[in-house]
Amino acid sequence: MKKIFALTITVLVFFSFKYRTGNEYTIHGRVDSSFNGKKVYLAHNNTLSIIRDSCIIEKGKFLFNGVTEAPIACALYFEV
Repeated sequence: MKKIFALTITVLVFFSFKYRTGNEYTIHGRVDSSFNGKKVYLAHNNTLSIIRDSCIIEKGKFLFNGVTEAPIACALYFEV
C-alpha cells in the first residue's frame, strides 16, 4: 500500500492522447527516472485487467502506438 501511495505522490505522468487518421492512436508518457528499465502496461476491458500492450520505460519516457476499432477506456499499470 505504501508503494502505491508513494508512486501516486512522487510520479507525475503526463499523457498526450490524440487520434490520428482513422483509428490510430499515440500515447506519450513521462515518469520519474527511477522507473527506467521497468515496464508499463496498457490494459482494457470492463475490469481493466486484460493487457493490451506493454513497453519499457527509457529516460523517463514511454510510448504506445496502435489502432483501435472504437474509443475504449484503458488504464496504465507500472511495474514497481
